[in-house]
Amino acid sequence: MSRPWLSLTDAADELEVAPRTVRRWVQAGKLPAELRPGSHGMQYYLPTDAVRELQTVRDVEQPGRRVEIDRVVELVSGYLEARERTFQEEQDRLRDELRMVRGQLQQAFADLTRAQQALWQQCQDLAQTQRTMQRLGDDLTATRARARGTRDERRKHQAEVLDAGDEDTA
Repeated sequence: MSRPWLSLTDAADELEVAPRTVRRWVQAGKLPAELRPGSHGMQYYLPTDAVRELQTVRDVEQPGRRVEIDRVVELVSGYLEARERTFQEEQDRLRDELRMVRGQLQQAFADLTRAQQALWQQCQDLAQTQRTMQRLGDDLTATRARARGTRDERRKHQAEVLDAGDEDTA
């Protein structure tokens, strides 16, 4: 039965590299690891599966090393499945975002349409107000003309009365 976690030294032995190399790979993110209390303080522990995957990749990369085809197929299949899941999750996220943006655009369009209708109504109201003011201006002009006419007639009448009075006194 294999252990689920390997110490940094055990992982280095499995990979046939120096412990310092494994530590650099962990620090560079090439290998997952956890810091845990060990016999000499905090130590890196690596998942056995991750060490096996890296060993398989190294075996494929280096000519002359014995390669287990089934292990390579399993590794590549696992990688492709993980990539497909990541792709599907990203696609779902983008679809959700697209739905949200589409909804926002529809709302904005509806708001814009309402604003356009309100503006059109205001223009209609303004045009009606202008027509009303023009009519009132015309009425005012006509009223002033009638008033002038009435005033002129009164003056004329007063002048006639005064002239008639002057004739009577003469």
